[in-house]
Amino acid sequence: MFKPPSRHGFCLLAAFALLLGGPVFSSLAQAPEGQVLPGLQPPSNSEPSYALTGTVINSMTGEPVRRALVQVLTGSQPSALTDGDGHFEFDEVLGTRVSVTARKPGFFTDQAINRMSPEAKSVTLGPDAPPLVLRLIPESLIFGRIQSPDGEPIEGLPVKVMCVHVVEGRKSRQANGITTTDEDGEFRVANLPAGSYVMEAGPSADWRLLGRAADNAHHQGYAAVFYGGAREIASATPIRLAAGQHAQADFSLKPEPLYRVTGLVTGPAVNGEVNLRFVNSSGEPFEFETQFDAATGKFQAKLPAGSYTVTAQSEAEGGTALGAELPFTVHADLTGLRIALAPATSISVRETLESSTPVPGGNGRFQPATVRLGDISAARDGAQLWAAYGNSGSDAGLAVRNVPPGRYSAEVTSNGSQWYVQSVECGGKDLLREDLVVTGGAQVPEIEIVLREGSAGLHGTVSSSGAQATALLIPEGPPGQTRAVSTNPQGEFDFDRIPPGNYSVLAFEGEGPEYKDPDVLSTYLSKATHLGLRPNEKATVTLDLIPLVK
Repeated sequence: MFKPPSRHGFCLLAAFALLLGGPVFSSLAQAPEGQVLPGLQPPSNSEPSYALTGTVINSMTGEPVRRALVQVLTGSQPSALTDGDGHFEFDEVLGTRVSVTARKPGFFTDQAINRMSPEAKSVTLGPDAPPLVLRLIPESLIFGRIQSPDGEPIEGLPVKVMCVHVVEGRKSRQANGITTTDEDGEFRVANLPAGSYVMEAGPSADWRLLGRAADNAHHQGYAAVFYGGAREIASATPIRLAAGQHAQADFSLKPEPLYRVTGLVTGPAVNGEVNLRFVNSSGEPFEFETQFDAATGKFQAKLPAGSYTVTAQSEAEGGTALGAELPFTVHADLTGLRIALAPATSISVRETLESSTPVPGGNGRFQPATVRLGDISAARDGAQLWAAYGNSGSDAGLAVRNVPPGRYSAEVTSNGSQWYVQSVECGGKDLLREDLVVTGGAQVPEIEIVLREGSAGLHGTVSSSGAQATALLIPEGPPGQTRAVSTNPQGEFDFDRIPPGNYSVLAFEGEGPEYKDPDVLSTYLSKATHLGLRPNEKATVTLDLIPLVK
């Protein structure tokens, strides 16, 4: 249908008409409605257009979702809101295959929950295409009340809802919602997808004094407590939510004395800025009042009874990173803690490639393997440190630099598809099977890596897999480095750069179990598929999904 020109377009046509004596403007003004004059017809588009209709429904109840935003992901990005019956309609959508998405606050798409890509539904258009049905998953929420044992509401207490994921074979928690209690001690955390959650209330300080005598008095506060009354996250009672479910979780907390913890930070940055951080045994930081005197290095904190780690980070003159950490336990006032800052450790790395074929030369800085140290200490947030060559001089070699004290897992990946990692050792310790412990100020031996050519490969398919799955490749014999990959939409997966040997292979729906924990992994090995891989062999395998033990 012809769209009349804009006001600006009429002015241009009028001017053009005057030059021609007026007939063009006159013809335009007198053209019958709906008729496009020759020479003014908009350019034709060879791409066909079709109507697109459909409905947005609640995936749990089947009820229509009104006022959901539906968008067709094309060049023009047309969009519409559903009506009271969840219905939407587009009159003319260009193309025969487009992507469509629906959104509404309080709902998720299946793609968003499963972190799949693309995030829209692909649709084939045509004159006989059926109406489209888009499903939205309702959000879940957790609500509750936190009070003292005598029923008084606790106001301003932080509440955290965490979803526990398995990341690289270890449990890792991710905050899905953080709020504080209101004046009635009530809280509400919404926008949660279906899943299993852990809830934490506190920690928080209340500066009222406990005790009558001034020399005996302590401020009071609330230690971190997990739902179910546990102080450790491993003992927390999980809250399992179905899509759209509303769950109530109430707490009863008793205020505890906050004990004085004092100490001294020593080292080259004692007169500069020092970042002190206190975390409990679950790795949760405490935001209680901490005082630090940069001139003297003295600090003071107030903490409830429990086990903690204090970390200190600073920078020496010239930019050298400094760090220290100290575990301690509080059950009364504690004095005399001493934190000695030391330069962060640099760990040299030597890579040896046993190959019968020439390897890249160049500047002598070729790395046959990528080396990563993953921080698994509770006191930090999972830092990732990589081996790299330095700039010049004595620091030019391959090393992992500025490594703070802590416990690390070594992940080594071959940079050539024909090579595999034969061994990774540090001071006689096998880092393929043991963690690396770094102590502040201590010298760490060189990490020695040996790679060989002749790696094997494995292509697999997971049967009856409608959702993304995780495949595990487990070396047999002594506990070794288990590898994990996700399947593609067709249920296929690939492992490459595999050392020759005997293996167990398993597949799980979703992210799989905590395979870094030998006790967890052993519960599934009886259901594994076993195979042996020879040098340069490319094998195939078909697996059935194994249900996770709840």
